[in-house]
Amino acid sequence: MADEEFPLSGTSTLRDDANNYIAELFANPDDPDLAKYPVFRKARIDPHWDGHLRPGLVFDGETEATTKTYAWLRGYNPRPGDVVLVMKLHHAWVILGNIMGLD
Repeated sequence: MADEEFPLSGTSTLRDDANNYIAELFANPDDPDLAKYPVFRKARIDPHWDGHLRPGLVFDGETEATTKTYAWLRGYNPRPGDVVLVMKLHHAWVILGNIMGLD
């Protein structure tokens, strides 16, 4: 499924996918196939993002922003430089929201 096809408005499809993925991880914590692919990552909204379209990310441990852009969940308003938690759904990362108190 392409990034653009993700329903990002809190619909049951996104919620169900996330819940199923997390449930599978908790049900099989020692599964090496699940362990080698991170589900959650910390990142920072591209500090040079101009607020138009979707933002790029600087993933934790990296110094350059991605050229790929990412969708976010309704209820979060991304700002350049925000520290965020992202979740892998299918083949894309989705910004879940701001992690308050981290620089």
